[in-house]
Amino acid sequence: MNLTVGVREAADIMKVHPKTVLDLIAEGAMPAAKIGRSWVLLTADVLGLVEHQIAFQTAARLRSAPRRERQQRLLTLSGGSPVFDSQTTATPRRPK
Repeated sequence: MNLTVGVREAADIMKVHPKTVLDLIAEGAMPAAKIGRSWVLLTADVLGLVEHQIAFQTAARLRSAPRRERQQRLLTLSGGSPVFDSQTTATPRRPK
């Protein structure tokens, strides 16, 4: 992978329209330099922005989920599957 990309390549990496990349540059959310007529972005910066957004939005979804549902998701994400006690269906526990 190249160290630098243009607006179109950044848009391809991010799976967005090139106009969205230009908007992010204009807002200062995406570091870039205009060299001649072209915008130049570091590939690491593009991937870093995507990684940050994934982490931020995932955390927001987990925070907004009800507690029981959040516990089940965390168990599933950690490799376990949610298993419930035989006495109650409201208390998830990890399998032994």
